Amino acid sequence: MLKKTIVSLLLGIFLVGVIFTGGCTRKEEKKIFVFSGKGLKIAINEIKDAFEQKHRIKIHVIYAGGITSLNTIKKTGKGDVFIPGSLEVIKKAGGLVDNHQYVALHTAVIGVHKENSKNILSLDDVARPGMRLAVGNEKTCSMGAVANMIIQKSGLKEQLIQNIVIKASTSNEVADLIVQKEVDCGIMWNDMLALPKYKDIRGVQIPADNNTITEIHVAVLATSQDKASAQVFADFVASEGKTVFKKYGFGEK
Repeated sequence: MLKKTIVSLLLGIFLVGVIFTGGCTRKEEKKIFVFSGKGLKIAINEIKDAFEQKHRIKIHVIYAGGITSLNTIKKTGKGDVFIPGSLEVIKKAGGLVDNHQYVALHTAVIGVHKENSKNILSLDDVARPGMRLAVGNEKTCSMGAVANMIIQKSGLKEQLIQNIVIKASTSNEVADLIVQKEVDCGIMWNDMLALPKYKDIRGVQIPADNNTITEIHVAVLATSQDKASAQVFADFVASEGKTVFKKYGFGEK
């Protein structure tokens, strides 16, 4: 709880400070602030670069867990665009969102180290006594809420909960723990398996009737000080950006 509060506070202080100082942007150049899920970073960075080449609008992105970002937006009343890893987080934002558009799909998978020393081949194996399972924290990130839904639907709820040894603040942290062999497995986003950083992770599929597929949406925030520019970027993410998300292994309707 203390860690989450400190992270949210620091994000808020940073964002407000940059907004009021204006950064190093030239006076005639517009600038908008985007809150994005950390698990979307590789796609959003590429979309940001492509957008800035076409428009005189500078994009400043703050990466963090979706719930952490939402809490920061609520506390500071600042921000132009919001792109969490799940549509459910946008729904929680309520009146803070002006509008939102579909971009891509997020699917959960069980991540294991390529050595897979515990021979984890299914969710049943994750429920075996003594397994060290990492999940996201439902109070800070979209993946935490998804992992919780998967566990609740599994029929193995008690065993899986007993095996959770850490609740990480982001899906990236779950993946890092798997790479470092700090855990035996973790529930993470399937698209992250395509990242070079996580080349040592192998995915174990979760049965469709037990999995939770979430939609990634881009939202224009009611707190935006430049809704016209925010809308231009949101439209770009929801159009040209879809190709970038597909390139990095995200699902599509």
